[in-house]
Amino acid sequence: MTMSAGEITSLTNWWVRLNWVRAVLYLAAWIAGMYALTIPPKSEAEI
Repeated sequence: MTMSAGEITSLTNWWVRLNWVRAVLYLAAWIAGMYALTIPPKSEAEI
C-alpha cells in the first residue's frame, strides 16, 4: 500500500488530534478518581 505525501500528512494530523482526545479522557478519569477518593464512606446505619 503506497500513500502520497498528502495522505500521510492527513493521517498523521488525524492521529495527533486523537492523541488530544485520549489526553482529555485520561484527565477526566484522573479527576473522577480523585473525586471518588474524597467521598466519605457510608456508615452501617445508612446502608
